[in-house]
Amino acid sequence: MKINIENYNGQGVFKKRIGEGKIFITGFYGVGAVGYLVSKYLTMQKEAKYLGYISTKRLPMIIRMEDNRIGLPFELYQWKNYIILLNESIPDAREIHAFSDMIVDWVIENKFKLAVLFGGLAERVGSQDPIRIAYTRTFPSVMKPFAPALEKRLSIVGPLALLLSGFEMKGFPSVCILPYAKVYEYDLNAAYMALKVLKEKFAAEIDLTQLEKDLSYEKKIESDILKELEKSRQPPPPDSKILYM
Repeated sequence: MKINIENYNGQGVFKKRIGEGKIFITGFYGVGAVGYLVSKYLTMQKEAKYLGYISTKRLPMIIRMEDNRIGLPFELYQWKNYIILLNESIPDAREIHAFSDMIVDWVIENKFKLAVLFGGLAERVGSQDPIRIAYTRTFPSVMKPFAPALEKRLSIVGPLALLLSGFEMKGFPSVCILPYAKVYEYDLNAAYMALKVLKEKFAAEIDLTQLEKDLSYEKKIESDILKELEKSRQPPPPDSKILYM
């Protein structure tokens, strides 16, 4: 298992710590796929540049095309003052602990100033607050908490839990942003809320135009479906001739 950092044209290797003074961002598939969607939209920003990838012994069996190269399951991008880990899949269960430990150690060794993680909370446990946050004990020394903390009755599970545990044990400042989201589908609205928090609280100059277009299209599709369902519920006019067979 290794983190491979290339330069922007795929040649050579960075000689300096790439995280110095920067913010590390990542998220995974989970509730509403919020963590994945946030990471994906950030890598689609105009100035985002591909940095490299993470290789594992049991690499997930998924690839895609990215411009003129093969897109790998775990990739690193730089956008402005952020380094983004894009996870196209969840690491193999037999490697997930080693994977998380490696990320935590790499972030600390490369002198990042902060880690910002993204996930989703099942909307059925929602409250009046649109988002919750979970953070390590050292986070308030870097930044004042900007939303209510995750309720004690709720838990974070999976890779996010391992990353937060690692950062907590090693005293590294980290915060996880958790909007309420639909559980079993991609929740673009929850991802939009999470990105707005990043934009407002971290002064990130994010262009949300594409996501807003996607949201508008999604809402139109939902509206069209609801209209068709409503039509199907209407009784036929009295003089209509319907044949049954």
